[in-house]
Amino acid sequence: MKLENILNKREYQKFYAWAVFLAVLGIGIFFFVIIGQTFNSDDTTTALNLPAPSNPIETTNVLPSNNQNRILANGTVLRKNYIYLNGQGSLTIKNGNAEDSVLKLISATGGKLAYYVYISANSVFTIDNISDGTYRVLYETGADWDGSDFTRNQSYSAFEDALDYGTDETTYTTYTISISPEINGNAQTDNVDPSTFYQY
Repeated sequence: MKLENILNKREYQKFYAWAVFLAVLGIGIFFFVIIGQTFNSDDTTTALNLPAPSNPIETTNVLPSNNQNRILANGTVLRKNYIYLNGQGSLTIKNGNAEDSVLKLISATGGKLAYYVYISANSVFTIDNISDGTYRVLYETGADWDGSDFTRNQSYSAFEDALDYGTDETTYTTYTISISPEINGNAQTDNVDPSTFYQY
C-alpha cells in the first residue's frame, strides 16, 4: 500500500511537470503569434497611413494671352466655295508684313465668300482655279490666331478696285496683289469695320 502511493505520487508529479511544460509552451506560442501579428499589423498600418507625396507648386505651359502667338501654316484654307473655283484664273497674294494675315475673296455679284485663306508673315500664296466673274478682296492682319480671329493688333482692310476675271479661247486672267505697302504700288486700300469683314 505504501509503495503504490509513492508510485502514484511520482506519476502525478510527472504528469504535472508535463502539464506545466505544455502550458508554458502554449502560452509562449500564443504570445509569439499575438506579438508577431501586432508588429505586422503596425507595419501595415504605418505603410497605409503614410501621407501621399504632395507638390504645392503647380506649373503650366499655357502662356498669358498677351504673350501668345498661335499661328497656322501659310496657305491654310479656312473656307472655300467650289462654285467660284472651277475656272482658270489665279490670284497671287504677297504678305510682306511682319504679322500674319487672313484674306477673303468675295464674289461681287453673288455677295458670297469664294475663298478664305491664312497667309503667314513674309510669305506668298496663290489661289488657283478662280471662276470668271468680279471679286472683291478683304484682308485682316494681326497676331495670335485663336481659331476664329487674331487677338492682338487687328487691322481690317479692303482693296478699292474689284478684280475682273474672264476667259476666252486663248487667254485667262491672273492677278498679283500685295497686302503690304510697296513703293511703286498702284492699288488703293481702305480700312473697313470688323463687322464688314466678318459678314462673309
